[in-house]
Amino acid sequence: MKRLCAWCKKDLDTGKQLTDEEYKRLSEGATHGMCPDCYDKEVRKLEGLDKRK
Repeated sequence: MKRLCAWCKKDLDTGKQLTDEEYKRLSEGATHGMCPDCYDKEVRKLEGLDKRK
């Protein structure tokens, strides 16, 4: 089963950035998660929310 990043459309097994067409074709029957790069970006965004208080 293919693992795809739901944020940036990257193949989590190969690290290859997928085109919109490839992503649409592969996403059916795939599992979706978050790649390390997107995870780091989202964590930084969330940490920034605390600083706004």
